[in-house]
Amino acid sequence: MRAAETAQDHPYVLASISQTTSPMNPDELDWHRYIINQGRNQIVGYRRGNPDSVRQEVDGIVVQLNARRTVKSGRKHITIGTTQKKS
Repeated sequence: MRAAETAQDHPYVLASISQTTSPMNPDELDWHRYIINQGRNQIVGYRRGNPDSVRQEVDGIVVQLNARRTVKSGRKHITIGTTQKKS
């Protein structure tokens, strides 16, 4: 099985969110580390905020990532300019 087929079979899911210190300033405590999984792929990120706002933002990221999975690739012909009226 090819890697592209494997990734396509698995949606993105939020694996965990945990409180952590700031990646830049250890004195800031309102940071969270999140992990998003897609099969064997993993995205690790950091967000600042309270637990509820961080969860909402990361849930939004997961929704957007899954929406991008369903877009079909291919070429589209786009014509820019005004259309001419037929008489």
